[in-house]
Amino acid sequence: MAKILAEKSGGVAVSLDDFRENLAADERYRKWTNFYLDQNEEEYLTKTPPDQQWDNLVKQSEGLWPAFLEEIEKYAQEIKPVIFECVNILPHLAKKDLNFPGVVIIGESFEQTLDRNRKEPRWGGTPELQELEARTFFFY
Repeated sequence: MAKILAEKSGGVAVSLDDFRENLAADERYRKWTNFYLDQNEEEYLTKTPPDQQWDNLVKQSEGLWPAFLEEIEKYAQEIKPVIFECVNILPHLAKKDLNFPGVVIIGESFEQTLDRNRKEPRWGGTPELQELEARTFFFY
């Protein structure tokens, strides 16, 4: 979606999700970069209560935030619109540290989220786990 918005607005798309993958080499960020990949996906998604899953996402986001903020600041002088795409930019972090306006966009539907998981699996190794991840992401 960021790429489409950037094309239509003449802007720049920046995937911080892609940037996050590179942080695994940095000891300061390794724990949170690999947090979900270090879990048994089926067990995590079926046995971890939604409140704990949310807490884990918040902790991951806060743990990675210094690196994301540093990357975001590289675009401070960009005159074109910059569209950052990342699941870890949570509103409380953006409000605290970003000094420019923005818009948050989430998936339109469960079906759209599932389709994304099938085309570009982040975690799910099977269609069943891809659907479970989409359900967890969209409904909880």
